[in-house]
Amino acid sequence: MDILERITPRNMADGISVGAPDDCGFDERLLSRLFKDIVAESELIHGAVFARHGKLFAEAYSGEFGADVLHPLLSVCKSIASLLLGIAIQQGQIESEDTHLLDFFPEIDEPDKREIRLSHVLTHTSGIDWCELGIPYDEPANSHSAMENSPDWMRFVLTRPMAHAPGDVFVYNTGAYHLLSSVLQRATDIPADIFAEKFLFNPLGIEKLSWTRDAMGFPCIAGSAGGLSLAPRSLLKIGLMILDGGFYDDKEIVDNGWLERSMSPVVLAERGLKYGYGWWSWQIRGIQCFSARGYGGQALVIVPELDFAAVFTGLDLAKTKLWEKIFHRLLIEA
Repeated sequence: MDILERITPRNMADGISVGAPDDCGFDERLLSRLFKDIVAESELIHGAVFARHGKLFAEAYSGEFGADVLHPLLSVCKSIASLLLGIAIQQGQIESEDTHLLDFFPEIDEPDKREIRLSHVLTHTSGIDWCELGIPYDEPANSHSAMENSPDWMRFVLTRPMAHAPGDVFVYNTGAYHLLSSVLQRATDIPADIFAEKFLFNPLGIEKLSWTRDAMGFPCIAGSAGGLSLAPRSLLKIGLMILDGGFYDDKEIVDNGWLERSMSPVVLAERGLKYGYGWWSWQIRGIQCFSARGYGGQALVIVPELDFAAVFTGLDLAKTKLWEKIFHRLLIEA
């Protein structure tokens, strides 16, 4: 198949408008070169989708993967969990992100955790003792793996010792984020996945999805065991909604004030990246970029200044950051 045919998006009647690269301000020859690189690395990248000014202008998939094939999002789920928390706050189900975490777990008697707020969970600054990124996930010493092997993930996290005062230190903690699954259920009286479908996915016209669950049946909204699976174009809809200030099809889904707060950098994370309420941020030649990132090369990238969104899915277990290199080239060379 000719590479130019590969980058031409299909009109699938899924609510996403399609357009030509030139009409969206991107050179089709540059895209052709980028997509050749994607095809050459098809074992690492399963899909790449680009949109600007509300129009999908390029997409490519490898092997059995396609526009409507579900793909595990892993820690991209953390950014979606942040959106769900914002919706619950918008509805008055949760007072604010300053609410104390243990307000939702009255059965937990852990005095040293009384000062942890939801904002600390959202920014990976809860202070709970946790070692996840520094140890391979398949080793028992990895805190995340130990949590997955426990009978009660929530209690496992909540009874861990404290290593830092809340708000002091960034320590990546999927376990603390998983607590939001229970927080949402206790605050809204419906499971987090049902809440997500009712107030986020259904308004976006997203019907095809699946969740993994923990040992107690809670949906893995932090990305454990794959977390939420969506098709790439479905994930793109979330990006388009964010670019439109929380609106989709002229209906408000997420309060724009929450989007601004959640995407504002709060803490220095790693490799020059900053972190807000579930969103990574960095700059490329002065252009502010935001992303939801998941293990293996999953990403939703948002560039408000350019009204641009991109989705990448893959299996980059070697962490070559290929999607980041392609995205960087796109912004620099376009």
